[in-house]
Amino acid sequence: MATSSQLPSLKADPRVLNLFRERVQLKKENGVWVGKCPFHSEKTASFKVNNKEGPWLYHCFGCGESGSIVDLVQKLDNLTVAEAIKKVKEKIGVLESNEQIDGVFKLLSDEKPSLTLTLEQYRKFEDALNTSDGAKIWLLNERGIFYETARRLHLGYVQNIGLKAGENNQDIADKGWLVFPYICDNVVVGMKYRSIVRKVFAHQPGMKSCLFNLEN
Repeated sequence: MATSSQLPSLKADPRVLNLFRERVQLKKENGVWVGKCPFHSEKTASFKVNNKEGPWLYHCFGCGESGSIVDLVQKLDNLTVAEAIKKVKEKIGVLESNEQIDGVFKLLSDEKPSLTLTLEQYRKFEDALNTSDGAKIWLLNERGIFYETARRLHLGYVQNIGLKAGENNQDIADKGWLVFPYICDNVVVGMKYRSIVRKVFAHQPGMKSCLFNLEN
């Protein structure tokens, strides 16, 4: 069960926007996502979603309903708070145990962590994302992350990570990967790769296999 200290980061996760858009047809207006409220019938859209305060929050100016993605899922699906939290985590792929982590994140080799990169050395991955329209479109459509946000998070892109094509990865071997760096004291100590074709992850051999960016 999630603690109260875990919820702010869950509600602020960029992927939460996708869950809102699954439940409500939203369009962006002046930096805010706007749609028709799912809690009452209305002709003019008065349901608004934004993350200006950090977490992704909604408020309906018609009926007054407001809250986070957890509140939305809880109310629409008639769940308990714990059940709603679990459902949100499952939807955005948040992992809760080492067993789950081991089942999703697969190392490219068995090397012990030893490799690090300076931010200057890592910059080539950030520059590659800047020139890859496909990767930027994937981030926006699948994760609700605009390029400016991706740049602040030091996200990168690489065409191929050296994954051997086989029966299970023939369609992803060289189709492009998002790079999520793990930064500590301005040093990249680990990199996680995510295919832009399907849900497959890998970690850079020789680097730490952290779960989150340590500074961002």
